[in-house]
Amino acid sequence: MTATAEAGALVRICEVLTEPHRIATDKRLTTEQARAYFFNPSAIAEVLEFNGAYRDPLKLAAIGRLRDRMDKCYRDLDNEGLGDGI
Repeated sequence: MTATAEAGALVRICEVLTEPHRIATDKRLTTEQARAYFFNPSAIAEVLEFNGAYRDPLKLAAIGRLRDRMDKCYRDLDNEGLGDGI
């Protein structure tokens, strides 16, 4: 599923899991890890904490940019009446 924002920017739902994992670990997300995150979403926070992402200014900035992109995308969808109101 893809949410479209202005200027062709895309935020894929899978980015909610894959991008924070990549930022924290510098590795690709495996299928097993994706399943673990799906069934226990708080596990991604544990990975971020364990890998020091919250203490690393560059990683923290990358997480903030991802969050801002997703927020903007969902606001744009809501403004267009296409969001789910969450």
